[in-house]
Amino acid sequence: MRLGLPFVLCLTFSLTFNAAAASSAEDVASLSRQLDLYYALQQRIAQPGEISEEGLSGLKLLLAQLYTEMGMLLAAEHTLNELQGGPSIQQLRDMGRLMLARQYRMRGEVESSQAQLDAIGGKLDTMLENERLQMIALSALEQGDRDEALKRFGEVQGGERAMLLARFNYAALLLQGANQEHGLILLQELAAHTSNAPAVSALKDRANLLLGYFFLRRGHNEEAITFLRKIRLHGPYSRAALLAQGWAELSLRGPEYAMAPWMELLAAGEGDNLSEEAALAIASAISIKGPTQRAVEHYDQLIKRYEAEREQVKRELHRHRQPYPQERVETYLDEQMGGDDGYKSVPAVALRRLFVLKRELSSGRHQNRIKSDDDKSYFEQLWGVLHALYPRTDEWSGVGISSLIAQGTEQYITNFNQSVSGRSLHIDSVVEQRVEEDRQTLDGEITVVAEWYRRTRLTHLQERDVRLVSYLERARLGVARNHDLALSQQESD
Repeated sequence: MRLGLPFVLCLTFSLTFNAAAASSAEDVASLSRQLDLYYALQQRIAQPGEISEEGLSGLKLLLAQLYTEMGMLLAAEHTLNELQGGPSIQQLRDMGRLMLARQYRMRGEVESSQAQLDAIGGKLDTMLENERLQMIALSALEQGDRDEALKRFGEVQGGERAMLLARFNYAALLLQGANQEHGLILLQELAAHTSNAPAVSALKDRANLLLGYFFLRRGHNEEAITFLRKIRLHGPYSRAALLAQGWAELSLRGPEYAMAPWMELLAAGEGDNLSEEAALAIASAISIKGPTQRAVEHYDQLIKRYEAEREQVKRELHRHRQPYPQERVETYLDEQMGGDDGYKSVPAVALRRLFVLKRELSSGRHQNRIKSDDDKSYFEQLWGVLHALYPRTDEWSGVGISSLIAQGTEQYITNFNQSVSGRSLHIDSVVEQRVEEDRQTLDGEITVVAEWYRRTRLTHLQERDVRLVSYLERARLGVARNHDLALSQQESD
């Protein structure tokens, strides 16, 4: 039995920041609110006023966090490096470095991510420390140190509010080792979690999917179906569940029952590798009852399609083998990067957001949103913008680290502004100069992200070509088997 994609491996390596891919459209929509906060912070940092040194450091930490989330990692790192002071300011800087490490890892800059993690010198909040441990565990996995990864995930388990995502990754690793029973227990507990929060519901689906494939690979088809049927019909893992359910039904009740989930998968018409796996599975199921012309025609159609797609992949590979000319990056994004994986991918969305951000900073449309000579009035408005951008923290799934950092920084600034009586005036620079510096920095960020996109696209195309070769081999083997069986049947008759 062939189960298609290595789901266990894919799921094991997932971490909190993978949610960015699913929420990319929402991220683009939030850019306006981010710009409101950006100008509010820039205006207050640049203009004279009564605010403590500690309060000013807090504002700069919020700005560094905002830079990080807008994709301006160079500006964020520069801002964090400038934060100097005692233990409290160091704690703020460590929080910012954690955010920056996450974004560097998302962008494939593993060494830069590790450098930020190594620079964290103080003690973080429990949730933030859990996040740091998860990133260290992922680094260990990338280096082939599975024992270190298990150790780090195990440390997260000991937290008072252990992240469910860490528990999932820990359990997935246990399934690959000698302690499978413990991994199964953890996954089943996670799959039965009572929370219906969106992030937790998606994680429950992932747990059920991993359990389903675990039992399917071992021939325990009834158990596999039990878990696969618990996955939501309209969630991100429903199609993978349908593929697995078809294989289980094929073993238990025959091809007629297997066809139903596979046909439902194909009906969505997404044309991805899951659809291709289902199409091959249907051809295999047709052949079970004996060699037929229908099965051969089905395989022949698939072969023609895969051969045509391979030619297209070869052309795309040629396009993306060399770095893009800087002056044509946006044109390439519009004209050549809008294929099956184009705007759906994290690098494509990040690149698009940087171009939009550059245009917005040049237009000046968001300026003067919060402007007050009175500190109290300014901060009352600022907290409102902050809460709109970071509405809440999800303690269970690990989503919402940004909110936790923003809330911690807000409390830090509020405490110092209330408790420190000796305040001084600050004149950093005019807002226009600071914004112009950011516009110039954006050119460098765009170059880095364009290369990230190119490498990701190239890798995707190479993997796609390998899959197509495999599909062609399977389809041709299916044709050969049908012909051989037909010939044998004729000889016996």
